[in-house]
Amino acid sequence: AQLAGVEHLVLELRDLAAVGVDAGSRRRVGAVVETVDDAVAVAVGRATAGIDHRTVPWSTLSENPAMNCIPPGISPRLSKQTIMFLFWISQPSKESILIFGLGLFIYFYFQILSGKLNKFSIAGMILSGFLLVFIKGYFLIFITPAMIAYAWVWMNPARWPMLKYFTIYFVCFMTIELIGMSSGKFDVFKMIADKRERFENLADYKGDALGSRISLPKFNDAPTMLKAGPEAILTVLTRPGIQEANNLLVTFAAAENILIILLFAAGLIYFKKYEFRANLNLILMLLFFSLSVIALIGLTTPVMGTIVRHKSPVMPFLCLIPMLISAEYDRNRKKNTQLTQ
Repeated sequence: AQLAGVEHLVLELRDLAAVGVDAGSRRRVGAVVETVDDAVAVAVGRATAGIDHRTVPWSTLSENPAMNCIPPGISPRLSKQTIMFLFWISQPSKESILIFGLGLFIYFYFQILSGKLNKFSIAGMILSGFLLVFIKGYFLIFITPAMIAYAWVWMNPARWPMLKYFTIYFVCFMTIELIGMSSGKFDVFKMIADKRERFENLADYKGDALGSRISLPKFNDAPTMLKAGPEAILTVLTRPGIQEANNLLVTFAAAENILIILLFAAGLIYFKKYEFRANLNLILMLLFFSLSVIALIGLTTPVMGTIVRHKSPVMPFLCLIPMLISAEYDRNRKKNTQLTQ
């Protein structure tokens, strides 16, 4: 009821802005409208999260933006857009089950992080983790450091959230490198290079039967893998291109890449600072997890059809990012902006 009253106040302020005495008054009222809009968004987020706005000061919006979201770091309006996931889970393959397992694993992780530590949450996280291991274990490996970094920022969000993510991933990377140097039998980077070589040999053997063979960036150790990572990521995100569409399936894959690029462009067009700051921790978690998986795919998969299938489990999570940094489109925003100027 209180929020409804505030929304009614916003409408009255907009009417006042339309009939303001002078341009300065209209600008001041417009600034008030924007402030109240942000306050309503924060109040809705806290009400959804079960946070009592009477005990948590409004100033924590700037000091501790991660505390204003549910699950920790997610905008309440996002639930209306989760139908996007239906596109990727509709495929008749194990990737759709993998998306289901990832969703459960992240959901129970948020439950535990929010203080709901009970047998159901622990059992759900363990079972969904086993599901990930059973289908594609490397997804569990890649999402673990992202979750550790997320928890670190969640507990101490005041400064340098991105640096904390880089620190966690650097520690994990160096740990794997040191293990490989001390034990030749467990050199992960050599294993990845060997997998790429076997896949390339298989693609060369199949020849024209595959029809979408591409060249991969070369690497043989950790430094060269890091150097090849950006090229691998770009390959996965942009190929196949529309110029490579020689059949209907490739055309659909190329159209998907174009739509994803347009989605990120729309996110930047409707970028809103409050949304970005409030969801920064979740944005970083999704970004680091998605790009690490995409880099592995681009380093080891020389067939475009296989790339399209392997990247599908992370695309829903990657496509959440432009939604988390942008404001919902308001067809009256331009009209209201003109009235307040």
